[in-house]
Order: sequence, then structure tokens, then C-alpha cells
Amino acid sequence: MANHFFDQTAQVTVSNGTYKTVLTTNGANYIASMTMGGQSVGPVITSGNNGTLTFNLTNPSNIMPVSFTLYNIPIIQTMYETADFSFNWAAAVKVPGSDTSTTNNSTDTNTTTPAATSSSTTEPSATSSSTTPAPTTVTTTKKATSKAKVPTTTRKYVVLKGDSNSKSMANKYYTRTAVIKKIAKHYNVQLKVAYKKNLKLGSKAVRPVTINGRKVKSSVVNYGKTTNYYTMTYSFNVSSFKTLKKVIKGSIHVVVPQAQISTTWPIRFKFSQKAPAKASKHAAVVATSTAVTPAKPDQTKLPQTGDSSQSSLSVVGLALVSGLSFIWGNNHEAVK
Repeated sequence: MANHFFDQTAQVTVSNGTYKTVLTTNGANYIASMTMGGQSVGPVITSGNNGTLTFNLTNPSNIMPVSFTLYNIPIIQTMYETADFSFNWAAAVKVPGSDTSTTNNSTDTNTTTPAATSSSTTEPSATSSSTTPAPTTVTTTKKATSKAKVPTTTRKYVVLKGDSNSKSMANKYYTRTAVIKKIAKHYNVQLKVAYKKNLKLGSKAVRPVTINGRKVKSSVVNYGKTTNYYTMTYSFNVSSFKTLKKVIKGSIHVVVPQAQISTTWPIRFKFSQKAPAKASKHAAVVATSTAVTPAKPDQTKLPQTGDSSQSSLSVVGLALVSGLSFIWGNNHEAVK
């Protein structure tokens, strides 16, 4: 999905064995830094979300592994992603009038085609936490009898990463107060998510996928809204409060239209063991990572240059099946 954030043409200037490669992106506001060929650079903003990233490469290969630190992404906020850029040197086009050689003529017969993108990122963080209102118990009176109240209590919790005990970015979107009701011989535990409407994510940007080892049924998911927030609640059942002494695993699916992100985040919940007490130690949300296997570079000859000559090349990138190989990894909430 990174492909749409980068121009398919890169400008490459070859001089004294160095390939100055300029990539153009329409997602500059999402890129904190990008690393390629051992260099880490930030974008130069040209206008709006547009910008450029410049790398000085030495003897670049046809396949260049890259990594991104992305930020400013609604809900997700910060992410770390990896990808492969495929440079199609054979399709390089020499820019007319770009030769400025003084002695030897350089043979600029090939070009590089980087594909890049900044649609993702590391870890979701946001600033839209809200508090869950205490449930109200309604008592109805009919003649001399009254309906029994449903035993209800609350528990504080913390959302942790899936593979460490540090807080997940999702923690800021959960209200961190669970509403627990005694129903028959089990307990129903309700969780709530709230995020600001001005994030422009829509009313269903967060969807629960699993909780406590089971898939979340659509019948227990409820979407709502207040003046400033979109909300989502869902619940799961436990046989006793002893179950909440353990860290509860779960996962949520997050959609961020602006960054064309649609991914599932593993998380965990650590509950306080004191009824109506302040949240206990922070615990658990998870993330997944998909390793990216760089394609084996081929032996296409790179453009060469003499010691005193300069040449500019225009490198055209093609779609994946047409020669532009772009692999976008999912390396979310990586353990530090």
C-alpha cells in the first residue's frame, strides 16, 4: 500500500561514483525519517503533504531494503515499517542536457527505480480517552414489590502491548474502566473505546476482533457517539473474577482512511484486582510483525561515471507486476 505515496520516477545524478537519488512523495507529513543504504533522512516539505527525500548512494543494487518511521497518523500515531525498493536500471532515461562532463564521457545507460511509501507506521497513539459513566441501576416499583437490581461493579484496567508489559498506544483510546455485571452464573465484562470526531476516521474506525481466546460476535458490539466523540463498546464473559487475575489477550482492527491503513493489532488487558480502585500497574497490548524478505538483486549493470563527470538520470518505476517490486511489512509496536 506504500506504492501510492511515492512518485514512480526518481531523479538520479551520478558523479564520482555517487548516485544522488531524489524520491518524491505525497506523504511527507507522515514520514518522520526514512533509511536506505545506511542513511537516515527526513523529508523536505515542498507544499502541503508533498516533499522529497534525498539519498547519496554508493554502488546501489537493484533491490534496496528501506525502513520508515511514520508519525502524525490518527489513532495509530507512530509506526515503524519496512519495505523493498526495486530500481529498474535498464529502464533509466537520460535527462536531456544533463551532461556536464569535463574530461571523460560517462556511460549513463541505466537508471534506478525506487518505490517508496509512507502509509503506515508504528504504533498507534492518540489523545481521545474518555471515561465510562457508571452504570445506572433502575428500580421499578409495582404495587408493593420492586425488581431486583443486577449486581454491577467496575474495574480499572490498562491496555498493554501483546508481547511486553509496556502500555499499548491503544491504551489512550480505551476508557480503562470496565463495567462488570453478574448475570446468572457468570460475569459480563464490558469495554469501551472512544476517539474524537475531529480525527475524521468515521464512526467505525475500531472494531474488536478477539477477546479472551474467542472471536467477538457482532451482537455484542455497539457503536455510538456523543457531541465530540465516536464510541464503541463490546463485552465478554468470565466464570469468576479469578479469570481477571490473568492478563486477557485480545485484538482490534483499526482503519485509518487518510493513510490507507487497515490492520489488526494484538493487545492485552491487565485488570486491577481491587474493586472500584484506581488503575493498577500498567500492563499489556500487542503488535504483529511480518518479516520482509528482500528480493535477490540481479546483476544489471549500473550507470557508470568518470572521476570528473556528472550525469542526471530519470528513473521510472513500474507497477509490481511490471518490474517495480515493493513489499510493505507490518512491524507494528515492535518490542524495544
